[in-house]
Amino acid sequence: MLQFSRAPSQCARLLVVMAVVAAVCCGGGCRAASLAYPCTSDAVVRGNGRLKSAAVVVKSVPAPGEAQSGEYVVLTGRWAPIRIAVSTEDLKDTNRKYCRFSSGSKPNLLGDNSADCRNDALSSQQRNALVGGVVPAAVKLHAERLLVRPLEGPLKVPAFAADSVCGQFTVPTAHRTKGVDSADMVLYFAAAPGGVWALPCATLEDGRPIVGAVNLAPANLFHGRLATRIAAHEIAHALGFSYQQMAAHRMVRNVT
Repeated sequence: MLQFSRAPSQCARLLVVMAVVAAVCCGGGCRAASLAYPCTSDAVVRGNGRLKSAAVVVKSVPAPGEAQSGEYVVLTGRWAPIRIAVSTEDLKDTNRKYCRFSSGSKPNLLGDNSADCRNDALSSQQRNALVGGVVPAAVKLHAERLLVRPLEGPLKVPAFAADSVCGQFTVPTAHRTKGVDSADMVLYFAAAPGGVWALPCATLEDGRPIVGAVNLAPANLFHGRLATRIAAHEIAHALGFSYQQMAAHRMVRNVT
């Protein structure tokens, strides 16, 4: 489970408020500073697209004598800052999963294989800024604030169904065979056309995400200095901060 790191009471309350805002403001959009931008994470998780969105569940290490099948993870007993590994394979020229020009179309990773590139072209300068600046800075915002029970050994990423959203992201073979060292969470980033959104791809049995996917469409991301905030907002969804999770834990109620 995720936990906020200790801080003075006022700061702790602020962090909780930030998490709640990140989780629930995506009903039709969100607001960073004075700019409103669309976030469709809730719709993606609900499966409103053509592809499945349910996360793969990874079991804890089996008890002595229990037959092993599939992948297992082992948690340590202590709490420590979350270690987030990042993969940007889908932002490389060789994979061509993003729009290089404002004409033509590309798959939007949600089942539409001909999404319009008109407003979502990613320039080389933007791609470099995304990979080298925006994503690392956004990840750091969470890594500095969240505590988890660390995973022991490499994190092996499970296979995702071909007809799932997470199955559209490029997962290096080594991530599934050798695993990702020193990681409690692996995030896969893309910049396909069609909005900004994110979702968990694999969770532990208690619902804690350990693998997630994030799409940062250029048209909705590059608004001056707000790109890092928008990316951090989407990462929060991949980490499990969502209306659905809060409702499942009875943290939401209707007020009339």
